[in-house]
Amino acid sequence: ALAEAREIKLLLSPESETPKVSADPDLLGGVLDVVLTNAVRHGAAAIRDSSERIMVKIHAPRPAYAEPVRSMPHEYVLLTVGDCGKGLTGESRRQAFEPFWSQEPENLGLGLPTARRDLEAMGGTIMFDDEPSDLGGARVLIALRTTECPATSGENGTEKGDD
Repeated sequence: ALAEAREIKLLLSPESETPKVSADPDLLGGVLDVVLTNAVRHGAAAIRDSSERIMVKIHAPRPAYAEPVRSMPHEYVLLTVGDCGKGLTGESRRQAFEPFWSQEPENLGLGLPTARRDLEAMGGTIMFDDEPSDLGGARVLIALRTTECPATSGENGTEKGDD
C-alpha cells in the first residue's frame, strides 16, 4: 500500500529452478511486509523522484555475497531486498534487530526483531548485508529453508519401497 501510494517500482528477479521453501504463509507475509515497508520508508523514500525503486531477488544457488548465511545447517533459498536509499552503518545494521531500537522516534522498533524471530522459528534467518544493494542502499538477506524431502524410513528401519 505504501509502495502504491508513492508509486515505487518493485523489481522482482526470480531465478529459474528455485526450490520450494518451508514457511508459514502468514509469518512469511508479515516478514515481507516489514522488510518492504522499511525499504520504502527508509530507502526509496530518501529519493524523491520517479526513479524510486526496490529490487527483490530470489537466489538459488546462493550468491557470493551471502557469506554470512552459508553456515546454516540446511539448504536454503536466499531472498534479497535492496533499496536506493542511504543504507545503514555497521552498528545500525546490528542494532536494527534489537527490540525497541529505531532511527525514527515515532516507530516502536519491533518490526525487524519480530521478523527475525519468525524466520528463525521457520528455520531461516534475516540480516543486513555489509555491502550496499545493486541500487546503492541497504540490502536485506532473508534465508528461507527449502523443503528437502529426506528419505522416509519404514517401521523396520528400511526405506519404504525396500522389500
